[in-house]
Amino acid sequence: MVPVHAAADSARPGAAGRIPEPAVTARSRDSEYGYGWQIRPPTTRLLVMRVRMTIVLAVVGLSGLLTSGCSYRENICGDGEYPVIAVGGQGGSACIPDGEEPTAPYTRYPEGKVPKHVDDEWDVYWRTHGIDANGAIVETP
Repeated sequence: MVPVHAAADSARPGAAGRIPEPAVTARSRDSEYGYGWQIRPPTTRLLVMRVRMTIVLAVVGLSGLLTSGCSYRENICGDGEYPVIAVGGQGGSACIPDGEEPTAPYTRYPEGKVPKHVDDEWDVYWRTHGIDANGAIVETP
């Protein structure tokens, strides 16, 4: 151990040509981050934040894909259009702009039986049914 007066002498400029050592306290020497850091070094802190944010964004993105992938439903017609069905046993459908009346061989679906989305109840129903020339619903082969 160095005597107190010797440490004080070595701190003076020109004292035996030695450069004084920085004071090392028990707190800085035993720092949990090493190298005398009292707080986490900035580069490490930023790296940890980036890794955490990447993980969080990945989890949010994947959960969004998994939950929304099953709930997407495609519309039968686009905006500003409505579906019509072909008259006759062969069936078929088309989309007509709103405000226009369907032309032959198409007619409107019966009220309350209009398909809105692909594979909904009425879309599936009209795959095996049609409308005859008198407007009656008939089964198709």
